[in-house]
Amino acid sequence: MHGGIGSLKDILKYEKANPGKLRSASASTTNALYMATIAKALNVTIEDIKYKTTDQAIVSMLQNDTQLAFNAASGFTSQIDDGKLVAIASLSPQPTQVFPSVPTMTEQGVPLVARFTNGVWAPQDTPAEVISRLNGAIAAVLKQPSMIERQRSASLTPTASTPASCSMISGSR
Repeated sequence: MHGGIGSLKDILKYEKANPGKLRSASASTTNALYMATIAKALNVTIEDIKYKTTDQAIVSMLQNDTQLAFNAASGFTSQIDDGKLVAIASLSPQPTQVFPSVPTMTEQGVPLVARFTNGVWAPQDTPAEVISRLNGAIAAVLKQPSMIERQRSASLTPTASTPASCSMISGSR
């Protein structure tokens, strides 16, 4: 995302020219795990530098203390829009609506895809008709233009699902 890195190939070039000096800013364990997965897929070593906040991670990149970060696009949008940082890859299956020109990992030759799921949960003994009514109401809200816009501004693509598919993803019954 910074330090002359504008693509996955640039990560490889940087690491080859600067062995042991490629550093990633992470503000969460999840971000660090994804970056470790990316490093493994690229067969490079990336040192994880932990920060308490995304803002601290951004500052570290702007100062070139770190060269990479994995984060939701919403945390970096203003720096990307201002040309201070560059989005180099998306883990979505296809380009995102927020940054449609940013290629996916797969498009850059690394078959790595991640889907982030949020759900609404209820106690196991909740009657099926209550679950169905809640699901219908939530699905209707997710289709409202104002909700779609709010989600997109956070780099999310709202998609309603069914209780059965949610259970399949989570492994619950």
